[in-house]
Amino acid sequence: MNTTKMLGVALPLFGCLISGHAAADILDGLGYWEGSGTAYEVSGRDLGTFSVSLVRRSIGQRKVRSEGKVILASGQEVVFWQELEDHGPNGFSLMSSNGSGGGKCFANGICESFEWRADGHAFATSVVADGADKVRIVVTELEQGRAVRFFQQTLLKKP
Repeated sequence: MNTTKMLGVALPLFGCLISGHAAADILDGLGYWEGSGTAYEVSGRDLGTFSVSLVRRSIGQRKVRSEGKVILASGQEVVFWQELEDHGPNGFSLMSSNGSGGGKCFANGICESFEWRADGHAFATSVVADGADKVRIVVTELEQGRAVRFFQQTLLKKP
């Protein structure tokens, strides 16, 4: 899997690590997270595995910054950052080293976000909170509005 594809995995999803239900605070889930995942073509063909590590920290009353890296099976590292700002019932906005966008969390432990770049590349992300220390993430990578790849991963909060 090449770096361009990996950027699609690393960048659009980490801001969504905010709590799994709408009533909780954006500052929930601060700290160190790590996990692993797999990338797939739209056809279902396995493109390879990767590992992820990141740190979420508060940068203001309603803002969180995530910084981390993805390590491909080949050993190649991709560094990323993302800032998320909570807008209460209106959802959240995000900016990252890969684009900008926004999303919303729902009372059922699911957050959805959409992030795009000016070149027509975009990412739709679903995050499912399985408690305070585990999230499952699915990212759909899009080019000009068409799905081109899928990424799944599980992240665990570390002490």
